[in-house]
Amino acid sequence: MIATGIRPETIDGPAIVEVALEDVGDALPVDSASAMYRIGPVGVFDDALTAWIPIAGDADVDGFEVYYFSDSPEHRGWYPADQVIGWLVAGSDRIVVENGQTYVEIQVNHSGIVQLATRADSTSNAADIGILVGLALCLSLAGVRRAHALRK
Repeated sequence: MIATGIRPETIDGPAIVEVALEDVGDALPVDSASAMYRIGPVGVFDDALTAWIPIAGDADVDGFEVYYFSDSPEHRGWYPADQVIGWLVAGSDRIVVENGQTYVEIQVNHSGIVQLATRADSTSNAADIGILVGLALCLSLAGVRRAHALRK
């Protein structure tokens, strides 16, 4: 089954339907790189459903991460799709181009709301780690100096 960015009036068969911001209430969308889409029909699928999420033609196709929206009151919000146990088929995400439109293809095991987000820049993460290491070093040196001063 393949659901592409179609917008039917009802979701009786496999479909991906654009979702309005109001449908996710007060949960802010992730650093979005696409519209939000509901993959349906509602429920668990007998077989994994393949969904194509449309992306802008000029976007960096390697710069996306798939996010899942949980509507459950216990953990309402956006989560990286690969961290939602049982939803995304592992390793199923890939880039597809058909009729000039670029899509991120995923396979999912049950319905849900999905959105593409801009992937965090790894150099930014490395810089953050470097700053934390530097801060820890400064604090430890300050503690050593203070301990040395107290011994005198």
